[in-house]
Amino acid sequence: YASSITLLFCLFFLMIRRPPRSTLSSSSAASDVYKRQVSTQSTGEPEALQMKVLIDCDPGIDDMHALLLAMAPASPLDVLGITIVGTGNLADLNQMARNAAMAVRICAHKEVPVVLGGSLRLNGGEYTGGNAKEIHGANGIGEITVPEELVPSHLIQPSEQASASRYICDMATEHPGLTLIALGPLTNIATAIQSDPELMHANVSRIVMMGGSAGLPLGNKTPAAEANICNDPEAAKVVFDSKVPLEMAGLNVTMQVDMREYLRRIENLNPAGALLARMSQHYVGVFTRWGRQQVGVHDPCAVMRVIEPGLFCSSPPVAVGIETQGTLTRGMTVVDWHNQTDNHDPHVQVLTDVHIDPVSYTHLRAHETPEHLVCRLLLEKTKKKR
Repeated sequence: YASSITLLFCLFFLMIRRPPRSTLSSSSAASDVYKRQVSTQSTGEPEALQMKVLIDCDPGIDDMHALLLAMAPASPLDVLGITIVGTGNLADLNQMARNAAMAVRICAHKEVPVVLGGSLRLNGGEYTGGNAKEIHGANGIGEITVPEELVPSHLIQPSEQASASRYICDMATEHPGLTLIALGPLTNIATAIQSDPELMHANVSRIVMMGGSAGLPLGNKTPAAEANICNDPEAAKVVFDSKVPLEMAGLNVTMQVDMREYLRRIENLNPAGALLARMSQHYVGVFTRWGRQQVGVHDPCAVMRVIEPGLFCSSPPVAVGIETQGTLTRGMTVVDWHNQTDNHDPHVQVLTDVHIDPVSYTHLRAHETPEHLVCRLLLEKTKKKR
């Protein structure tokens, strides 16, 4: 890696290590494809419309960072809903839903429904792997205790196996051109694709996901597989084999951003930054005890790809296969860089590098007004579990 550079992630600066410049194409074409629409106000002045997105996640500390970034008042995204996938960081769907609702409360500018998915893998197998609680804490937010009055539980929709996938299909029906942001295993999205593949292909413009890897490191749950893919490889295969365009932020990119430096920069910036830093102490502490030299910032990369695609270099569309059988490689993302497989429908843009963009310094002045009150209340009322 070459010299360190700084970029703004939401309300704070992140220090990253600049890798060698990619020889692949940059994401400027994607920026052109997904440029914001323009409307005219009564004054006659043009106003940028917010991009309609739906976020599928498993909150999770880095999910919380990503949600606050996506729903910040200055964000160009209109988050239509948050669906919770039950095959991810925690085995407790309701706790992950509470975390998502708290993120909505912190951002405070609109009510965003939180819709629960099922707790089974796509093939019906029981998921018992919510052991990421060691990394994220038993409650998914670093073991801080949140007073009930600060969690808007009315936003959480009733739990049933198909509700999240049905909500995804409903939003795709109501909002053609919808962007899906996937921050966890792909179970809910795969179920939606299986239930109505034509709708998803026609009305979902793209899926921008954190998961897999196209380089080093290959995996974080196994030596060859990243956790979001490894937790439900069959679901990932359905999504990657579908005709919906994909943009993949894998470990090869998310590990270029250093969580330790990120926390040093946000903890004294404002109440929102202080709250995220407090949540993340547990997360960083675990990796430090494990002797990890680098702690990646994973899920925010997928959200930032949507907000500022020019921050990333990406490949032209390629085919990516999901290994579902290998004894040592189950859950591996296999990128066909040279069109050597039988998959003749390349539709996955693989993010390869993070680089600086001056625009990122100016337009994301997030978390500066109403949500500060909520963050201060959380900081005052929450106590670390001993």
